[in-house]
Amino acid sequence: NTSGSTDGAFTVVIAYVDIAGNGDESSISSGSQSVSIDLTKPTLIAVSISSSTVPVGPGGTITLNFTASEALDPSQLAVTIAGTDTTTVCSGNWQCVATYEVQSDDTTGQAQFLIAFADVLAMMAQLFDEHGRQQCGH
Repeated sequence: NTSGSTDGAFTVVIAYVDIAGNGDESSISSGSQSVSIDLTKPTLIAVSISSSTVPVGPGGTITLNFTASEALDPSQLAVTIAGTDTTTVCSGNWQCVATYEVQSDDTTGQAQFLIAFADVLAMMAQLFDEHGRQQCGH
């Protein structure tokens, strides 16, 4: 809030909590540092699915690759393939890979997937499914 403020030097005090729950407070004086505000929702800019063979059978692997528009919070990232939670690995350039090993009791047909995610500020969690629908999540 700048009401009642005058021109000149000022100090901003920021109280914050990181993903691990560690909190602190920091002061920023005008001219010495900058403050950035992130109002941009994270999106997935590339999503592809492939398999070790076509068609893929029991023991085969389904791989889901996706690239985010910005850093994602690993604790807010959940990926399912064929209705099963997967382990997802993301690299520093926001590219992620999830894999699933096909089981003998899986349903025959297209493998459905769901990607739920949020950025590191927990902003606008998103859902992305095999139909390419992106919508607000939880």
